[in-house]
Amino acid sequence: MRTSQQHLTRCSQNAEDFGRAITSIEERYRQSKRNRWLGGFAAFCRIVLALGFIPAGIVKVMGERFSGSPNTCQHFCDCIYNEGNPLSACVDEYERAKQQGADRFDK
Repeated sequence: MRTSQQHLTRCSQNAEDFGRAITSIEERYRQSKRNRWLGGFAAFCRIVLALGFIPAGIVKVMGERFSGSPNTCQHFCDCIYNEGNPLSACVDEYERAKQQGADRFDK
């Protein structure tokens, strides 16, 4: 069984280990901030990520809710939002159209 002195000693050792780990992480962070290649790569990643949001944003600006060809999700949203039908009616409509092979839902 540990005594309180042993427990305090172990806690202070853990705190010192944690402090060394933080210092090591901070030093690596400083080194990476000084690395020009890493900074350039980070800027490139930020630009590519921003460019990835442009097509979806254009679709929204044009007034469409979804990008790409019509899909089942779009028809469900139209059924519920635009037509004001309850969810159960939209599910029933989808199942009927699916059984009949209607192109409305399977484009």
